[in-house]
Amino acid sequence: GSANSKLDIQHFIDNPISFVVPNTLVATDAYHGFPPFTKELSASVEDQAQLLRGLSRMVYFFRDWEQNSFDRLLGNVKVNDFVSDPQMKSIDQKFFPKDILFTLFTGNAAVILGNFSKSLSTIVLLDEHRNVSWENAAPTDSSAPISAMVALVNIEKSKRGQVATASALAHELDALIEFYNATEGVEKTTASYLIQKGANGKTTLDALLDGRKQVYLLIAALSNFLTHEMQSPDGGIYHGYDLTNKLSINGPRLLKDQVSVIEALVRASSTVKAETYKNSALDIYYFMNSHLWNESQQFYLTTEGGTSIGQLPDIVEALYSVDTMTDLMSNNSQLQWNKIALPWLTALKQF
Repeated sequence: GSANSKLDIQHFIDNPISFVVPNTLVATDAYHGFPPFTKELSASVEDQAQLLRGLSRMVYFFRDWEQNSFDRLLGNVKVNDFVSDPQMKSIDQKFFPKDILFTLFTGNAAVILGNFSKSLSTIVLLDEHRNVSWENAAPTDSSAPISAMVALVNIEKSKRGQVATASALAHELDALIEFYNATEGVEKTTASYLIQKGANGKTTLDALLDGRKQVYLLIAALSNFLTHEMQSPDGGIYHGYDLTNKLSINGPRLLKDQVSVIEALVRASSTVKAETYKNSALDIYYFMNSHLWNESQQFYLTTEGGTSIGQLPDIVEALYSVDTMTDLMSNNSQLQWNKIALPWLTALKQF
């Protein structure tokens, strides 16, 4: 919309057109971006996931049915605490209304999730025969095959890409879990915008609760895709999946893909209560030990067949991701991991 148009989150949600934050924004000053619209929009799965994750964390922080540091520090601050005009002193209203902030961040997150069913949907559905369809054009009749797997692609110059990448899918999965967990218990909200009934007799909260069910299914379907289509027989995760040929792309496996998927699958397993995803995460760890381990440098190579163990951020990410599933390991595997991790953790403490 134009710079002078009123911001209306509900308009974004109901509109069939996608409203996407592009990969790159150019600001003319502190308040305006330029250009307001581009015919060649590019938006990556990775960046949209980061945006959804950040908004979901704000949703969690501003949950109005729970007390936290916000309530203690700013919750009781009122408008009349900042004004000297006698007439304004009569305004008995919170300066930082938590329920409104919760509604705002939830609405923005919902806009991102709503793009999945819009005209430029980036979600690809795959049925048991690997037939591919886009979410916004999927058949709805009961005879259509059930799609138990989904993937996501980048938008490149206003067109859908044809390759899904493992680390991007893992980060999207992690962001979906973040939103699902942040909105757990949302039926307790007292936010007026969410609980007031519309013309159809339903509330925005009703739509949000229905949306959470869809997010739950997305978490399972995306986990299915990662474990069934992108995991090789030796446990490693392929870097990409070619939607045109409906095949994983063979090539050197990357450490960043392995650790990203491990972390996402462990969280997904806890969210949807599916042990199979934990087993897949363990298989990835065993693959790392057999295909990426470098004895001389005492850590994992960044690329299968490569020579480098990468930079400090790569090492920290790998240590963190594998450490999330140590309780799933056998005693021998835990001892092995401790032997790998302890020298690095000791060294990191020196920084």
